[in-house]
Amino acid sequence: MVVAVCALDSDRSLGKDGGVAATNPRSASRRLLEAAVAERAALEEGLRSLEGRRAALQSELRSLEIEEREMRRRLQLVDELAGSHKPRGLRAVPELPAGATRTVLRGAQIRRVAVQLVAACSDPLRPRHYTEWFDDLIHAGFAIAGRDPLASFLTQLARSPVVRREPEPGVYRLHYEVVGELERELVKLNEELARLHQGQQTIEAITSVQEERERITREVDRLARTLAEATAALHPR
Repeated sequence: MVVAVCALDSDRSLGKDGGVAATNPRSASRRLLEAAVAERAALEEGLRSLEGRRAALQSELRSLEIEEREMRRRLQLVDELAGSHKPRGLRAVPELPAGATRTVLRGAQIRRVAVQLVAACSDPLRPRHYTEWFDDLIHAGFAIAGRDPLASFLTQLARSPVVRREPEPGVYRLHYEVVGELERELVKLNEELARLHQGQQTIEAITSVQEERERITREVDRLARTLAEATAALHPR
């Protein structure tokens, strides 16, 4: 004979006739609520995990985009270095007079001195191939720090706010008009900042204006630095 043994849970009780009474509604509701709370906590934790992963992936994507732009820029520089010009081999560095030493330039110094050198010559507006520009800098008693001085020079030349590339590969010229262009852009941005202070009432509008003000302020700072470099290079005191 088979005997079945059933465990009675805490929400069931034996009736007077020995049968099992109905489930306690209050206890069942409590268990359902506890289960719902636990499920909600688990879902919230899963959502936070997904949001964290998404933020990490977005950050990685931004980093990859920056790296891609830098690699494309370097590729463009390599193309200009090669271009349609035949290899010139190692460039001879002229000797300086006895006792004289070369001034070694690094980073932004390279473009500032290069611009000042051409701005002070008799034909500053004449387009120049970057190798000619480089040779003039070396003959003037300067040296470029780095394993590849010519590549370092070209990189800095391309970053100068007062140098423009000509259609012919590897040819650049000074762009004197940039000072006026930057000054006009700064005036325009400051006018935009002044207009942002007018007629804002709601919290949403105030928040939006604050974000726009921060964006414009950053742009003003950037343009001011660029204008200072352009003015110092083209019009040294």
